[in-house]
Amino acid sequence: MKKKISLVILLTLIITVCACTFAACKDKGGNSPAPAPEKTVLFDGDIENNVVNVTLSASKAESYTYDDNGTDTTATGWDLKKLLPSLTLLYDENYLMISGSDGTSVLIEAAITGSIYLYVNDEGKICSKGLDYPRATGIKDIVDITVITKATTATTGYKVLTPAVTKYVSRGNAKLALFDLSATNVMGSNTADKYLPKSSSFSVYDFTRLDNVAVYSADYDYITAADTKSLEWKNGGLTCEFSDGTKQIHGFAAGADKMISNVYDDMKAAIDADQKVMFILTDGFSLQQAQTYADDLDLLKPTTATTKTALSTHLSISPVGLAAIATGKSPYANGVNFDEGESRAVLTPKVSDIFGYAVSKNKTVSYIEGSGKLVNLSVEPTYSLSDTAVYNNAVQAINANKDVIFVHFHEIDDTNHEYGPISTQAKNKIVDIQYYINELKKQFSGKIIVTSDHGHNTLYNEQNVPYGKHGLFTNLDMYVPYYVFN
Repeated sequence: MKKKISLVILLTLIITVCACTFAACKDKGGNSPAPAPEKTVLFDGDIENNVVNVTLSASKAESYTYDDNGTDTTATGWDLKKLLPSLTLLYDENYLMISGSDGTSVLIEAAITGSIYLYVNDEGKICSKGLDYPRATGIKDIVDITVITKATTATTGYKVLTPAVTKYVSRGNAKLALFDLSATNVMGSNTADKYLPKSSSFSVYDFTRLDNVAVYSADYDYITAADTKSLEWKNGGLTCEFSDGTKQIHGFAAGADKMISNVYDDMKAAIDADQKVMFILTDGFSLQQAQTYADDLDLLKPTTATTKTALSTHLSISPVGLAAIATGKSPYANGVNFDEGESRAVLTPKVSDIFGYAVSKNKTVSYIEGSGKLVNLSVEPTYSLSDTAVYNNAVQAINANKDVIFVHFHEIDDTNHEYGPISTQAKNKIVDIQYYINELKKQFSGKIIVTSDHGHNTLYNEQNVPYGKHGLFTNLDMYVPYYVFN
């Protein structure tokens, strides 16, 4: 009997202990806590996909021994050399920059010749230790490890545009530009350069060495005259302060007088001055074409006093450019934007357009389009099957004494796509459209604004036949001529 009682008591104790243990694992709401998050290391810079999070537990941790002030100490960690194969490097020869949360960084050869281990310290922070590298490789609380190409000419990364050229700064070297070399340390054949963040703010001008720079963000926004804006490296990329917060940068463009979205402002100014205004959109007509065919042009010659240089949107494609022109807002602000390769639906801007403003001022309007709708604007367009029909419909709008006329010629863009922007066919089409604009100018009494939504790049197919493409963020598709005639 006593044995049975003792057994009952023992079972009761076991159940009680288990219940208490289970209860201790619950939070105050009675829920089991979530499992501890996986430890990951952020790799960025000159790698495919720009940013890669590598989970440490995906690789086997190893024991290693190091000299801790004369005492051999054994620890467990992950060999950095064995983590690198999970990345696709964009260049053959590279450095690695290991950076801590306090900004302290170390630059080493990416071809690791000794042992560098990553480990998790008592505070749960990922740190590094080099066994046969200088002590500078011991970085506490690693935020990222950046691959930096040694190539003197990059073919990937951040694009810095001027009207004449497209230059690349690799993402890895973009980060390195924000740091200063503090010390060089050598241990045997291994070198570790210690870097610290620049002591003063690093600006857009410091990075580009160009004046009058527009900064484009990864979410399709842009800011102009951004030369003094500060740059930082966060979450694997360059960031800049925009009006509504810090944003990842897509690229830079310098040397333009205007954005194509300034069409809205110029039209609004004319409306406010009680002046008739006509806007003519020469779809696909680039600054390069205006300069190349200058001898064949008169009204659209790019050297006249009426000519300015304007920047397109990113992406530099027709629906996005048209929406920016009609609303005066960036693709981020107006909501008409597309990721690269995304199907182009007909979208409605989330902000008002120039037609709505004109109507609110009791002005009569006419919107003359091609054969299809690109963007849902606040008035229905008059559709036209050809640029000749566009011209004829514009003449009708002038004869109807419309206050605000918006004219969209499409066929320069169509010809560029088929034959390339630097082709006889493209030149002839530009001359044709210039004739139509000249005729409209003779008949219209008021302000006339002429610009394009984007330019064009020349590419070649498998038979080495040229064709045109845009949306690539180059100097060829981002810069367009901008004319104002009174």
